[in-house]
Amino acid sequence: MTDPARLGISASDLDHIEALARAALPYETCGLLVGRPARAGDRAARVTRVVESANLAAPATCDRFEIDPKLQFSLLRELRGSPQAIIGVYHSHPNGRSEPSPRDLADANDPGLIWLVTGVPNIGRTTSRAFVLAPDADRFHEIAIETA
Repeated sequence: MTDPARLGISASDLDHIEALARAALPYETCGLLVGRPARAGDRAARVTRVVESANLAAPATCDRFEIDPKLQFSLLRELRGSPQAIIGVYHSHPNGRSEPSPRDLADANDPGLIWLVTGVPNIGRTTSRAFVLAPDADRFHEIAIETA
């Protein structure tokens, strides 16, 4: 597996994530991205399925997300031996910022995992951006999102 330079996701999947983010206000929404990891010859990771998770941190806090570990382990078992994998996580920021927060950086531990962050402003358009953790884990690097 190679670190991704791009994230391929269908426009309908991205629209679905953004709709979930708006519906979750004032809390964060979250889930997992399943698909084909990036490869050496093609550094684009491709999402084939969006898997919603309950945010186990809500309603205790509005500025945090926690993916259900039972869902994650179940999905890992389901994908075992297939060409598909969990390639990323998605979550929203009700503050409107579509970039990883300091808490996101502190919680990140897998440099190959994609972080799709959807900013939901009070007024204006919802935006999503994708990131990967730098190899030294001290920052995120933005990667391009390609929709089809």
